[in-house]
Amino acid sequence: MRLNDLQELVAIRKGLSERDSDRISKEVERLEANHRNPLEKVIEAFEPDEHTKAAVEWCSGQLILATALDCK
Repeated sequence: MRLNDLQELVAIRKGLSERDSDRISKEVERLEANHRNPLEKVIEAFEPDEHTKAAVEWCSGQLILATALDCK
């Protein structure tokens, strides 16, 4: 972050009401209670079709091959 960004955040924080601060605190507590990034849940729930699986396997193979070739 740049100094201007930090100064803007400080200004925003100073402008928050007590109600705003309470709502933010409750939301932070809720997110911390989950201990997880919401994106992780989406990724875990994703069930790829056969074409996606094949593409991932192909990409993984290409990455392994590229890594092996770079090491030589």
